[in-house]
Amino acid sequence: MTVTADKRTHDVDISHAATGATCCRDGLSPVFAREERLGSTQQHNPLMHWHDGIEIVRVEQGSMVCHVNESAHTLQAGDVCLINGRRMHRALDVDNSHCRYSVMIIDPAQLTRDDAVYERFIAPVLEDESLDYLLGTDCTGSAGEVCQLMNQIMDLHATRPPAYELEVIALVHLVFKQVYLRQQALAAEHVLHAASSDAATLRAMTSFIYSHFAERITLEDIASAGGVSRSKCSNMFRDLLDTSPVEFLNQYRLEAAARLLESTDDTISRISLACGFTQQSYFNRVFMRKYGCTPKQYRADSRASLEQAS
Repeated sequence: MTVTADKRTHDVDISHAATGATCCRDGLSPVFAREERLGSTQQHNPLMHWHDGIEIVRVEQGSMVCHVNESAHTLQAGDVCLINGRRMHRALDVDNSHCRYSVMIIDPAQLTRDDAVYERFIAPVLEDESLDYLLGTDCTGSAGEVCQLMNQIMDLHATRPPAYELEVIALVHLVFKQVYLRQQALAAEHVLHAASSDAATLRAMTSFIYSHFAERITLEDIASAGGVSRSKCSNMFRDLLDTSPVEFLNQYRLEAAARLLESTDDTISRISLACGFTQQSYFNRVFMRKYGCTPKQYRADSRASLEQAS
């Protein structure tokens, strides 16, 4: 297994929801697991984001560029990337390959209730500020083990036999075994590097946006959440996320609106208000700019795609 680790902690994953710091679990299972595809008909670049859980991405077909903090890596079919919790990240399609990938997000709060075991094996991974990600570029060694465990977990989520959650929990702990062993080996080899305080500051400001995007918030509010000046806030977003704080806020609002259009029957005017847009005409205009269609057409296209998939 070829594994690299880097600690350039300056950025935010692959967008599964516009909730940022949270992610859905599948019933009692401690993981969110499903197959997804990049390069939809609504072409847009997803925002960098983060969540508490550890995310594992395996490319099934095509290729993607996986951004984690300020690092970027091209992943081909068969490649695996594990992203530690609370790291800024996203995935972009490469050359319109319509990349198909499996993704699994593990909720660490649902793992072992034995405090001694948690502190010995789970906490060292989650609390290692120098471990942003691990890359597996072949299917041998620990990467192969993780791939096999991931296949079993995905199959269990698809078939849902009686008490499948218990088996998923057991398999997730085996995944953590592989991750823990790699983290310990890399730490011993001094591959991991010191963390930057900018990561925590950026997470605080984006977390504030995740929690308050529906409200009227200002640049000063965002900066205050990170304990920095407005100019420092703007510079951090520009340098690390390649956007402004206000633009990040608006793009996040649009992603939240898109999810509501897909998953609810709420009126467009109600959705625009719920996502912080006080004027529907402005909402329609910026939505068209991001997704290339009106909110009404986006909803229709999304539902048509779901019907075709079923």
